[in-house]
Amino acid sequence: MCKVLLLALLLLAALAVPVFAQDAMVSSLTVADQFVLGDSITIPEIHLDQDGFIVIHIEQNGGPGPVAGFKYLEAGWYTDLAVQVDTTMLTPTVYPMLHYDTDANGQYEFAGGDLDAPVFVDGAVLVAPAALAVINATDQLVEGSFSAASVTIDQPGFLVIHIAQDGRPGPVLGTTYLEAGTSSDVRVEFTNTDISPTTVLFPMLHYDTDSNGVYEFAGGELDGIVVVGGQAAFGPIWTASHLRAHGQVVIYSDQMMGMMSEMGEMGEMGPMFHARSVLLDQPGFLVIHISSDGAPGPVAGVLYLEAGYHAHVDVPLDMMALDEVTTTVFPMLHYDTDNNGVYEFAGGELDGIVVVDGAPVFFPVNIAPSYSASPQAVSASNTLTFSEVVMDGPGFLVIHDDNNGAPGPVLGVVRLQSGVSFNVVVTLDMGTPSTTTVFPMLHYDTDANNLYEFAGGELDGIVVVRGAGVFGPLDISGQ
Repeated sequence: MCKVLLLALLLLAALAVPVFAQDAMVSSLTVADQFVLGDSITIPEIHLDQDGFIVIHIEQNGGPGPVAGFKYLEAGWYTDLAVQVDTTMLTPTVYPMLHYDTDANGQYEFAGGDLDAPVFVDGAVLVAPAALAVINATDQLVEGSFSAASVTIDQPGFLVIHIAQDGRPGPVLGTTYLEAGTSSDVRVEFTNTDISPTTVLFPMLHYDTDSNGVYEFAGGELDGIVVVGGQAAFGPIWTASHLRAHGQVVIYSDQMMGMMSEMGEMGEMGPMFHARSVLLDQPGFLVIHISSDGAPGPVAGVLYLEAGYHAHVDVPLDMMALDEVTTTVFPMLHYDTDNNGVYEFAGGELDGIVVVDGAPVFFPVNIAPSYSASPQAVSASNTLTFSEVVMDGPGFLVIHDDNNGAPGPVLGVVRLQSGVSFNVVVTLDMGTPSTTTVFPMLHYDTDANNLYEFAGGELDGIVVVRGAGVFGPLDISGQ
């Protein structure tokens, strides 16, 4: 019975989004003021007791108005959920709101009646205001100017383009004045001819504090930097060849693979590697290398790309069998040096690796259930932080004490959704580390009740990938 339940739950996780029990907990919503670089608003935490939607309403007459974006959600828990929006519609305050999918068709159809109506708790709609400052800009090749699809600011101000200096915003290339609200198709001309664009630029929002339309910031309050939700309103945008990608599920756990095989759900499409974006200054290739002794090895997939910016790039991993693909791959950019559209790199200059500021453009990406963390000390608030966690089903990241070089008693647990989670914080509220080593471990929530109940069997069992449990030692000495 337990095995059947595990297989069914994993199948649901594979086919959709996190699946949790519709327990007695009522729906809840936590929002946050924030700076947005791009086109997605982050919702810190959601619990839905039925399938439904998170809907982003812009402000109208001091309350929720038209919809700028929404996302369908299965019942369950979500943390740091990104919701894509039409940034050209945004107001400086938005109203995230939960709605039910009342007709269970996955389509948001609310028009003021009972169909897909808002979620009520204790007689009140689950909605809350969130203040925004937004720069919707992508990596871009620049020639004398910088472009943003839209900018949102709550008072008149400026979009200021800084070059990079020691990894931070430096001297100003150019500025443009902004009215309060949202401006579309914003262009900033580079009027400072004494400096040149760097490979990373920092677009930044400033207020026009003295209302004279002239940018005069010199480090104080005059025309000061916009800050929202404790975040200064700036971020990095690349102007040279660049690649953005993060952890993802290409290789499933042994439990998931067994379930999919048993239930005939392996699918006909081959595995794909997904990159959030690619910027190339000339035609070239996105090449996916498997890991060989921790470095790029044989090629698993290649995709030709024209010069320019490309969003949501998928590379078929069709050059070797999936069981030959390692759980870590290295996406890498190459130029098409002979302009024939055929990848021919063999170690020399032909179709050579793209190099920016002396560094080749590649990095490792986990493509199976995994976690990433650097050696660290336990924080003053008794927490550990993991930069990235990849899961192929809902479950838990569990911190075990060191028991003579093996996992021991549990020190802390945090719930995980299916997919990739960033900056995951685990509070060590169940014990104190006995040594300077702990053992993080991934577990499934096999009975979908949001409670960690592992006791050595299949219930909330350890995630296993290619015969090995996903756990290992983590140095917490802070050295």
